[in-house]
Amino acid sequence: MATAVSNVPSLELEKVAYTQDQDQEPVPGDAPPQTSLQPTVFARIPQEIFDETIDWMARPTFLGAALVCTAWYPRAMHNLYFTVRISTHARFVLLAKLAHAYPRVRSWLATTRTLFMADMKFPDYKMGWRPNTGPILHAVPLVFGRMMSGLQSLDIEGAVHPHMLPKFALALSQFKTVKSLRLRVTTPNTVSQILWIISSFPQLTDLDLHSDTFVAIPESSGNTRLSHFEPRCDIRLRRLRIQTDGFEVQPSLTGAFVGWLVRSDICTSLDDLTVCWENSTSLPMMVGCTNRILRAAGPSLTRYLEEAVDTDSEQHANLVHNTSLRSIGFGLGLIEDAKPTHRWSRLVDNLTSILSTVRSCQLEHISMAFLFKITDDGLRVDGFRKVLENLNLMGVHDIMRRSYFERLKDVEMTIMTGHRSRLHYVSEADVRQELLATFRALLKPWCDRNIVRIDLSRRW
Repeated sequence: MATAVSNVPSLELEKVAYTQDQDQEPVPGDAPPQTSLQPTVFARIPQEIFDETIDWMARPTFLGAALVCTAWYPRAMHNLYFTVRISTHARFVLLAKLAHAYPRVRSWLATTRTLFMADMKFPDYKMGWRPNTGPILHAVPLVFGRMMSGLQSLDIEGAVHPHMLPKFALALSQFKTVKSLRLRVTTPNTVSQILWIISSFPQLTDLDLHSDTFVAIPESSGNTRLSHFEPRCDIRLRRLRIQTDGFEVQPSLTGAFVGWLVRSDICTSLDDLTVCWENSTSLPMMVGCTNRILRAAGPSLTRYLEEAVDTDSEQHANLVHNTSLRSIGFGLGLIEDAKPTHRWSRLVDNLTSILSTVRSCQLEHISMAFLFKITDDGLRVDGFRKVLENLNLMGVHDIMRRSYFERLKDVEMTIMTGHRSRLHYVSEADVRQELLATFRALLKPWCDRNIVRIDLSRRW
């Protein structure tokens, strides 16, 4: 295979930058190499094989592949520019200079479909904004908004100066084709600023919102009002994900945001809803907000997922309004020992409260996750059998036999086990076998239909 001639200034500039900072991703130059593969065995290999090979390459190798020959250049460049990550000031400046100097770089930026823009130098909210952090998020859409004319997915994470947020939202509107947005901006002053950012994308269908966005908003009643600053938009979300990660969020802030979603009819076409919450005092508020979204989505929703494995709460969303659900998933909480029957009774009540709200006759898939923590050195296998003897499973079994579950094809039960002490009286294998037997009894109506899959995995 012939060696390509590296006579492109911008490629040489990037090679220098890449060798100086290995954790940065390369930015190729403006022209392909002028060499070709020698007419050897490679000439008998279809170009599609080379393209497939390049697709499977690691991202840092795309620059080298682009320098091999003219046949490899288009595919390597396509893969390199398909996803662009701007996470440092040096990276931002380098890409901006190359785009300004070389028209071919701008043409490749027009093919970018995913952009990650992040500034991980978060400010200290207690000490106030620190200008020396050098935020770059507000500048990215100003420079690259028009160049990335085909952008479809945008990931924003980090800090924007509060005074720059209005202009930032206006600059984001240049990404006219964005359909998917992940937002984790940590410096908005008001809920309205969050809404203006989301409203900047008229074609938005997928939204992933992290609670960090609400945590930094000052506690003030004026910050939760929307009034005439509430943006109007024609967005119709198809997928929505809200993640809390255990942060304590002011109920008024989240309530104001969810109220805007509901009033604006943004969720009337929602197809997929995922909520991620952990144990916190905000959990009842999050459940209430989730129920408002579920009510607004109504029969359009086909998939609902609660990622709440570690929570020990019995509060779950109400699915009574979602009559077209095909897939639901939820966490059943955790149990720290097999002996206390009341903990297993709570688990049964938990499962009953979820399934009793199902009103969809189209349900085909249910996934559940359960965490079992072994902490008792005296744990015995007979403890599981006593649990089954004392549990009243008639109610939950009657619900499982309802017509809403007749079309079920797959019930997936994931049991994550772990222990922090060495077991002396029973082996872990015995515990796992007894857990399997316990859950087969719990899900007996579905096990009898042979649609239950139980997976045991180690967590610690």
